[in-house]
Parts: sequence; structure tokens; C-alpha cells
Amino acid sequence: MSLIIQAVKHEHPSTNTIYHCLYGYYFKGLSKAHLSRLYGKSPSTIANWINKFEENGEGPILHLDEAVKRFQERFGVLISVSSVCRILHESGLTWKVLERRAIQINVVEIA
Repeated sequence: MSLIIQAVKHEHPSTNTIYHCLYGYYFKGLSKAHLSRLYGKSPSTIANWINKFEENGEGPILHLDEAVKRFQERFGVLISVSSVCRILHESGLTWKVLERRAIQINVVEIA
């Protein structure tokens, strides 16, 4: 058990861990103190993750329809969802990788 605790407290978190923490903060309303206990990190570390996320100004995960919209807004060129899928595939991303990282819920799609 002490091996697990040492790994959690002394190793750098994966990107996925940080995203789950952000999900808890923004979507579940968990406090920084609660997340600190939950993830075995100091409150200042949790605050740093949140601050870095807020400084970037955009979320970590985009749904395909959101990616298409942002691409079109930024470049002024139409692009299809299938083209976005092809680009992601050519970049070495698979559905499994994307699914594992997807923690945001597109409320419009489920409403």
C-alpha cells in the first residue's frame, strides 16, 4: 500500500489525471481542498492546474462538431467532420485514446 501512496504523492500526474481533477472542479463543484485530498496533491498544486487551465482559455477536449466550428472560425474554410476524423487518424489518435481522455459532456447533444 505504501508503494501506491508514494507513487501518487511523488510522481508527476498524467494529463488524464489533471483533466479528471478539472472535471471534478468545474462540473462536480468539488472544492480545491477536497480535490487535494482526493488526488494526494497539495492545494497549491490543484490551484496551479486550475490556473493553467484558465490561462489557456479553452477546454482540454473538443467534440468533433466543436472542432469543425473552431477550424472554420479560425481559418475561414469549410471542413467536414470526416476530414477532422481523417486528420486525427493521420496524427496517430484513435477513438480509444480520445474516448479515454473525453471527460466533458456536450449538454446540447443529450438535452
